[in-house]
Amino acid sequence: MAAPDAAIMMISLAATIYAGLRVKKLKEDLEGYFVAGRKVGLSLGVVALAASEIGVVTFMYMTEFGVTMGYAGFAQ
Repeated sequence: MAAPDAAIMMISLAATIYAGLRVKKLKEDLEGYFVAGRKVGLSLGVVALAASEIGVVTFMYMTEFGVTMGYAGFAQ
């Protein structure tokens, strides 16, 4: 691994840890952190679920599947 790559990884890790420690002061318990104090509405919940379930990998796989199997492969 080259030195610039390692530096980027270390800076990213340090920034993530720093942000997590700063946010920790805002939320006093796990329920407040994980479910936002039960204040997430239906629309935001659906969008969050869709974003976590349908990612780039899904679209990349479906594109590759269509190219290798043809569009008839989707009907099987």
